[in-house]
Amino acid sequence: MEIIKFEEQKDINEFFEVALSRRNLIPIIGSGFTKGEQSQYGKVPDGKLLQEIMIQKICEKSSDIKEQDFEEQGYKFSDVADEFFKKVSPKDYKAILRKLFLNVTLDSTKKQFLKINWPYLYTLNIDDAIENHSKFEPVLPYKKLSDQLNDLNCVFKMHGDVKEELKYDQLPNVIFSKEQYIKSLESNSDILNYFQSDYSSKNIIFIGCSLEDELDLKYAISTTTNINNPRLTRLYITSNEPKGLRRSRLEDFGITKILLIDDYTYFYKYLFSIYDNLRFFGEKPFEQFKNPIITVCEKELSDNKDFLLDVVGRKSSECSLPYFVGERSIYQEIVRKIPDEVVTVISGKRFSGKSFLSKILLALLQDKDVYLFPSNISFNNDQIKDLIKLQNAYLIFDTNCLDAHNVSILGSLLDELKDKKLKAIIINNKSDNLVNNAASMLTNNNYFLLNDKLTNTEISHINDRLSEIGLIKIQPDKSLLDNCFRAFEAYKASLPIRSGSLSEKEFILTVLLSTDGKVYSIIFNIFSILKSEVDEYVSKLSPFIEYGNTGSVELHHHSGYKIICNSSSWLFKILNEYKETHGHKKVAEIICKIVEKLLEKKNFQYLYKKVITFDNLNQIFSGKSKGEAGLILNIYEKLERILYNDDHFWLQRAKSILYLKWSDMESLRLAKDYAKKAYFDSTNDKFKTYATTTIALIHGRIAAISNFSNRIDLIDAIYWYHSGLQENQYNKRYVDEILRKTKKKGSDITGLCNYILQNNLELESNEKKNAEFIIKKVFDSNRYSSKMRN
Repeated sequence: MEIIKFEEQKDINEFFEVALSRRNLIPIIGSGFTKGEQSQYGKVPDGKLLQEIMIQKICEKSSDIKEQDFEEQGYKFSDVADEFFKKVSPKDYKAILRKLFLNVTLDSTKKQFLKINWPYLYTLNIDDAIENHSKFEPVLPYKKLSDQLNDLNCVFKMHGDVKEELKYDQLPNVIFSKEQYIKSLESNSDILNYFQSDYSSKNIIFIGCSLEDELDLKYAISTTTNINNPRLTRLYITSNEPKGLRRSRLEDFGITKILLIDDYTYFYKYLFSIYDNLRFFGEKPFEQFKNPIITVCEKELSDNKDFLLDVVGRKSSECSLPYFVGERSIYQEIVRKIPDEVVTVISGKRFSGKSFLSKILLALLQDKDVYLFPSNISFNNDQIKDLIKLQNAYLIFDTNCLDAHNVSILGSLLDELKDKKLKAIIINNKSDNLVNNAASMLTNNNYFLLNDKLTNTEISHINDRLSEIGLIKIQPDKSLLDNCFRAFEAYKASLPIRSGSLSEKEFILTVLLSTDGKVYSIIFNIFSILKSEVDEYVSKLSPFIEYGNTGSVELHHHSGYKIICNSSSWLFKILNEYKETHGHKKVAEIICKIVEKLLEKKNFQYLYKKVITFDNLNQIFSGKSKGEAGLILNIYEKLERILYNDDHFWLQRAKSILYLKWSDMESLRLAKDYAKKAYFDSTNDKFKTYATTTIALIHGRIAAISNFSNRIDLIDAIYWYHSGLQENQYNKRYVDEILRKTKKKGSDITGLCNYILQNNLELESNEKKNAEFIIKKVFDSNRYSSKMRN
C-alpha cells in the first residue's frame, strides 16, 4: 500500500484525467463528506459523534448504564446501535434522524464534486445531501432491484435512507447495528453484488470513510473473487497518515494507495477542474464511433488469406476489408430504401457477412455522418435516448449491441429520430428472436434477410479476385461458413482446443458467450469465477475469445472489463464436443444452474431468457450426432421446476416440441397446451402476438398430420391461422413468417388451403370467412389461381 502526499503532480494528474475521462472511477462516500453540514434542525454528525449521541440517549433511558461502560467494554458503532435500538423508542429515534439527517445542504465545492460525471455513487450515509444536490436517484437496501435500474443515475445508499426510515412504522430501514449488518448480507445482496463487481473491476476512491466498523463492506470485499487485481487503484483519501493497526485495517479492505491531503475543499475543486477540462469529450460519448476509417487490403496473399480463414471473426471485426470482398446484390437495394424509413433492419444467420455489410455501408452512405456501433458493446436505455442529441446521421448497430428493451426504447423515439434526420440501421442475428421481433415492428418495408450463400454473380466476382491473389476459390453450393471451414482444411490451419477438458465454469462462460457474444465481469461474481480462472479460460480458447474493455456507454453493467466472442461458430463446435464427452445429463444440469443463478438477479433475467430461447439452444447444440432433440427437450423438462411461472419458458418449450417432434401427434397436442398457457396468461400484447404465430403453426401441423380429416383440428387450424395472419402494429414479421412457409413444398398452411379448396366443407359463416381470408393471404403470397368454393 503506497502513501502519497497530494500535490498537483504529473502522475496524480494523469491518473485522475484517465479515470475521469473513461468514467471508471467509482466514489464511495462516507460520513466525513457531510459532517458538519447544515441539516433541518442541526448539524450532520459523523459516525463517531453519532455514536456519542446514541450512547447519551441509551444512558437517559437506562439508569444502570453509564457512558464509560461502552468504552470499557470496547463497544464499536454497531454494538452501540444494537443497544440503542433495544432501549430507545422509535419515536425518539426518529426525532434524532429528523433533526440531524433531513434536508441537508452542502457547500459549493461539494456540489461541484457531485456534478462530476460519475457513472454512479455508493454512500454509507443515510442523509439526503447527495440526492438534494445532484442528478443521482437513491437506491435503497432491503429492496429487490428492478431491471430498469440501469436507466437511472444512481446513488446506492448501502446503509439506508433517512426519508425511508421516517415514512414507515416497520423498522428498521437503515443498517446501523450488528444485527442489521448481518441481516443485510442476504436482504441487501443485489446492491452488494454490484459493489463486489465494481470493487473487483473498477478504480475506487473513498471519500470521508473511516472504514472502522463497516461489517457489510468487509464481508463483501473479503468474499469478492477478484480482489487482487494489480491493474486497479483503490484510493483512500485522508488528512491523517494511517499507522499500525489502522494501516493494517485499510490493507484488509484492499486499499492500494493512501492520498494524504491538507484541504478537502481544495481537493474537491481540483477534481472538478479536471472533469471540467474533459467535459467536452464526456458530453460526446459516441464520438469514438463516428465515421471510422475502413481500409481495404492490397493484393497481398497473406493479409487476404487471414480473411479467408477468418472463422474466428477477428479480421471481420477490425476496421478493414479484404481485397476480394465485393458488393452483394442486396446492398444497393438496402441503400436505396434506407431513406424511406427511420429504421432499417437487416437480419441474417451467423456468418452471413453482416459485419462486412456494416463496413461496406460506411462507404456507400456518403451524404451524412455514420456512427458504427460494434457488436462487442452494449447500451442502457438512457444512452439510447442520448442518441437523439446527434443529428443528420446514420446509426449502424452491429449484431448483439442492442437488446430487445433497447430496440423498444428506440421505437418510442421514432418521431424524434425523424426530426433530427437520423436513420437507424439495425443488423442482427436471425436467431435472436427477441431483438428481431422488436426491431421488425419499427419498419414497414425495410426488413432485409441476408443470405449466407452467395449468388452465382457474387461468387464469380469474388473468385476472380481470389485468383488474382493466388487463393483458392469458394464453392457456390456451400454457405460462407462451410467455405471458411473448407479453406481452413485446405490450408491445414490448426486451432488445437481440447474442448472436453473445459471445466464446468468454462462451459458456463462458453454458453453465455455463444448466446450473447460478450460476458461482463459482474457475471463472474454471480458464478463465483475467479479472475485467474477467467485468465486461464481466455488463454485456452484464444483467439476465439478475448478480453475487451468496457466503454463509457457500458457503465451500467458495473463491470471494468468483459470477455468477447470472436467466433460463435467455433464456440458451437466446442460446446457440442463437450456434450459428446460429458453427456446430455451433465449439459442439461449446467444449463439449469445458469438459469437459476441468473433468475436470482432480476437485472440479468434478460440473459437467461436469451439462453433458453429455442432458436438459441437449437443453434448451440446442433451437432452432427443424433440426440440433440432429446437434449433440448430434456433441458426444458428440467427447467420447468424453476420457470413454471414464466410465459416465455412455456412458449419456448412449445416451440421446441413443434420443431423437434414434428410428426408426434401426442407431443404436438401437449405443445399446443403449453403455447396456449403462455398466450392466455400473458398481459403483454407483443408477446401474445408472437404466441399466436406459434399456436397457429402447431395447430396447422396437428391438422396436417391427420390429412385434415379431423374436423375439430381443422376448425382450430383455421381459427388460429386467421388470428396469426391479422396484421397489426406488432406483427408484420410474424405474418411474413407464416407466409414464407407457404413457399416450401408440403407446407401445412398450403395443404390446409388446398384441402379447403378441393372439398365441399360445411363451414359456419365465420369459419368460412376466416378460411377465405387465409386463402386470399396465401393467394397473394404465391399467386394461386384457385378460388374458394361456394
